[in-house]
Amino acid sequence: MNLQSTAIRILKYLLPCLIFLGFSMISEASGAYRVLQLNSYHPEFPTAGLVHDGAMSVFAPVGVEMDVEYLDTKRHPDEQITELAAKPLAYKLQRRPAYAAVLTSDDNALHFALRYRDTLFKGLPIVFCGVNDVDFALSMNGDPGVTGVIEAVSLKPTIDLIFTLSPSVKRVIAIADDTLSGRGDLRSFLQLKGEYPSGTLDAMDLARLSWNELEEQLKHLQQDTALLLLSAYGDVRGVRYDFATGMKRVVSASPVPVYHLWRHGIGGGLMGGIVVSHYHQARAAALMVLDILHNGKSPGSIPVTDKSPNVCMFDASLMARWHLDVSRLPSGAELVNPVPHSFTRILSDSRAMYVAMAVILAGVAGLVVLFRHRKHLQRMEAQNRLDVARRGLLDSQESFKSIIDSLPEALVLLDCDGRIVDWNRNAEQWATIPGKLGAGKDFFTIFSSLPLAPSRIDLVLARREAVHISNSPVMLGGVAVYADILVCPVRSSESDRVLVRCVDVSGQVRIVQYLMGAEWLFSLGGTVSEVTKSINSPLSAILLDVQNIHRRLGGSLPENEETARLCGTSMEAITAYCNRRGITGMLSGLREASEGMARVSAELSVFMNEERNKLSSVNLGELVRKAANLAATEAWLGVAGNERGVRFVFSEEGKPEVLFVREELELALLCFFRWHGKVCADVWQSGEIELAVTASASQSEIEVRVRNPVMEYNEQLRMLPDAFAQRQMLLVPYMGAELTPVYLLFVLRHNGSLAVHEHPDGGVVTSLRLPAGS
Repeated sequence: MNLQSTAIRILKYLLPCLIFLGFSMISEASGAYRVLQLNSYHPEFPTAGLVHDGAMSVFAPVGVEMDVEYLDTKRHPDEQITELAAKPLAYKLQRRPAYAAVLTSDDNALHFALRYRDTLFKGLPIVFCGVNDVDFALSMNGDPGVTGVIEAVSLKPTIDLIFTLSPSVKRVIAIADDTLSGRGDLRSFLQLKGEYPSGTLDAMDLARLSWNELEEQLKHLQQDTALLLLSAYGDVRGVRYDFATGMKRVVSASPVPVYHLWRHGIGGGLMGGIVVSHYHQARAAALMVLDILHNGKSPGSIPVTDKSPNVCMFDASLMARWHLDVSRLPSGAELVNPVPHSFTRILSDSRAMYVAMAVILAGVAGLVVLFRHRKHLQRMEAQNRLDVARRGLLDSQESFKSIIDSLPEALVLLDCDGRIVDWNRNAEQWATIPGKLGAGKDFFTIFSSLPLAPSRIDLVLARREAVHISNSPVMLGGVAVYADILVCPVRSSESDRVLVRCVDVSGQVRIVQYLMGAEWLFSLGGTVSEVTKSINSPLSAILLDVQNIHRRLGGSLPENEETARLCGTSMEAITAYCNRRGITGMLSGLREASEGMARVSAELSVFMNEERNKLSSVNLGELVRKAANLAATEAWLGVAGNERGVRFVFSEEGKPEVLFVREELELALLCFFRWHGKVCADVWQSGEIELAVTASASQSEIEVRVRNPVMEYNEQLRMLPDAFAQRQMLLVPYMGAELTPVYLLFVLRHNGSLAVHEHPDGGVVTSLRLPAGS
């Protein structure tokens, strides 16, 4: 009789639940209501899954669907993140079925929902959970469209429970960092000092300590101390970790138990406490949503819940390790990681258990049969989507890796300790020890030729600022080259890292050196020209006198014979005397040397004036069009009509025919337009850029003007005209190889000039001027 009554009672309560569960699963597809959940953080944050599961424990049985959007404000706390998040969310909301309510978790999501309630969420009730700002949350009682649940940590009850579990503990030390939540929790902790004897409460603040200093202090704690972890994401040097990594460093270094006020981390190394349960927070908020949707209540009629649904939760295995008595925990405490023990009791009424199990199995079997086909189709669809996503991810990773490997720069990713994490193919060329590049290797050993030290890496991590080393001579493959080195910090969800980029800029440095050499050469050429002019006149006189002396000493002229007879001698005697004394050889040598000097002077004069003599009539308008269109093609921008290109608009002023060396003018103009094309390619993404080109010529001057609407009038451009005028391009930071021929041909060769002006409507106007016929 007892067995029969027991079975009837089980069926009485179990079958309605099974029927309700079946109808709930059937109604799931109807999607009567849809709720948007705004999460303040990212999917990997420890509370994200708890909030989702808590809300769905209420929504799923009644067929309410919920979508989640993550604002990612923990990893990106700056104000601009909210504006960046609003644009893609607006795009999504326009293409989704309408939502019936908005459920927010944590403070940032509530502020976001209130900020855009009249645009993105117009007319939707807002229910919040996990809000730490109590005063702000309670102020929502005056808002007819908002209600929710406050997250209030059980700070004093947890401290009292620590003393109850461990009578030998005399001191509790809190660990906090410089995050907003960490500073607020630390202030609340220190405000409790007056309620305990002096020296009972103390703090270790990562806003003043590094991770290493914190670990060193933890190692010296006595057994009469307990730790309370409030927040540990970053230290005073700016080295940041995710929650799991920071928690692990604290727990590993601590010789005493570490307690916590939140659920995440309990079971993974933290002892426990009276914790904020984001699962129960979300569940309570979800019940408010159902009250609004199903019962027609307005949010303003539901008071904000100021009592957080906190629970007592402890790690049973850690309590056994630290010899803490489980019986001292409050009634209803939850235990994780239970200690295995022997099975000591057997159920007394096994027959009733068998009947109950049979009923449950029958109900489950019925539901399985009812939804088997549907679940099979859902699994197949999910598997297909997963396969497509996996293939897309693999393709994306391979494409990205291929792009990184094809870059001409050497890229090496390091961890905080200077160990190599990843690298691209070109980095192997910069390794001092070939073939030893690998993950985990010491960067400073493998790349010992680079002027980098561990202290510079620490400085980059501490300041979070990039360090740039330019034109540094290093050995690359046994050859001396100039390197441009950039060391910059990289933020990661796992830990902070450093990226080292090396670029061979030997060509740029040699261009500067060539520029200096070319200027010296042109200066030397001018000097040689003046010297040859000064030498020609006396050299001509020397050659003439040598020729006359030869004629006077020759015996074939009658005048020479007559003059020798009148002097009492003969030409034969004079010739014999000159031969014996070597005078004839001296005169021959002097004549040959003078003739050689004359040839050298003539060759120098021809060399310095050779190109200047090739002047011809040039149609300036046609030459400008040809050079501009060729520059656009070479810059891979295209001409008018392409999706991404440059269109040159030409106009002419004055006489288009000029007298000039055509090859030199064409080369200088081509390089000038190439420079503009390169700027457009660097800053323009799509569409067509229109450059206005004006060519003018008079009898004395040639001018070519270009208005570039996308070029920025910066400090380098301001310095450029003075550098041209002073013939010192080294005054200007490297502007590209395109300007070098312009400088050599226009300034050094033909005494031209460059002018740069900012246009009132945006962009820059540049003009080249030089004398016509020069």
